[in-house]
Amino acid sequence: MVVIYGKSWGGFNGLQIGFLQPKNLSGIISAYSTDDRYNNDIHYYGGCLPAQE
Repeated sequence: MVVIYGKSWGGFNGLQIGFLQPKNLSGIISAYSTDDRYNNDIHYYGGCLPAQE
Protein backbone atom coordinates (compact mmCIF):
# COMPACT_ATOMS: atom_id res chain seq x y z
CA MET A 1 0.00 0.00 0.00
CA VAL A 2 1.37 3.40 -1.01
CA VAL A 3 -0.18 6.75 -0.13
CA ILE A 4 1.19 10.08 -1.35
CA TYR A 5 0.91 13.19 0.81
CA GLY A 6 2.01 16.61 -0.34
CA LYS A 7 1.44 20.31 0.21
CA SER A 8 1.68 22.92 -2.54
CA TRP A 9 4.16 21.65 -5.13
CA GLY A 10 4.28 18.20 -3.51
CA GLY A 11 0.48 18.03 -3.66
CA PHE A 12 0.49 18.96 -7.32
CA ASN A 13 3.08 16.25 -8.02
CA GLY A 14 0.94 13.73 -6.16
CA LEU A 15 -2.02 14.57 -8.40
CA GLN A 16 0.15 14.11 -11.50
CA ILE A 17 1.37 10.72 -10.29
CA GLY A 18 -2.20 9.69 -9.48
CA PHE A 19 -3.19 10.43 -13.07
CA LEU A 20 -0.81 7.65 -14.15
CA GLN A 21 -2.69 5.19 -11.87
CA PRO A 22 0.24 3.11 -10.57
CA LYS A 23 -1.08 -0.25 -9.38
CA ASN A 24 0.33 0.03 -5.82
CA LEU A 25 -0.94 3.57 -5.20
CA SER A 26 -3.82 3.42 -2.70
CA GLY A 27 -4.44 7.10 -2.11
CA ILE A 28 -3.37 10.71 -2.50
CA ILE A 29 -3.67 13.50 0.05
CA SER A 30 -3.10 16.82 -1.68
CA ALA A 31 -3.25 20.07 0.32
CA TYR A 32 -2.86 23.67 -0.84
CA SER A 33 -2.51 22.63 -4.47
CA THR A 34 -4.47 22.76 -7.69
CA ASP A 35 -5.35 20.34 -10.44
CA ASP A 36 -5.26 23.15 -13.04
CA ARG A 37 -1.98 25.06 -12.91
CA TYR A 38 -2.86 27.10 -16.02
CA ASN A 39 -6.01 28.74 -14.66
CA ASN A 40 -5.63 28.38 -10.90
CA ASP A 41 -2.02 28.61 -9.77
CA ILE A 42 -0.63 31.14 -7.29
CA HIS A 43 2.14 32.18 -9.70
CA TYR A 44 0.23 32.13 -12.99
CA TYR A 45 -3.41 33.24 -13.23
CA GLY A 46 -4.87 32.20 -16.58
CA GLY A 47 -1.36 31.56 -17.85
CA CYS A 48 -0.18 35.10 -17.00
CA LEU A 49 2.50 36.06 -14.51
CA PRO A 50 1.00 38.56 -12.02
CA ALA A 51 2.65 41.99 -11.71
CA GLN A 52 3.74 41.24 -8.12
CA GLU A 53 6.04 38.47 -9.38
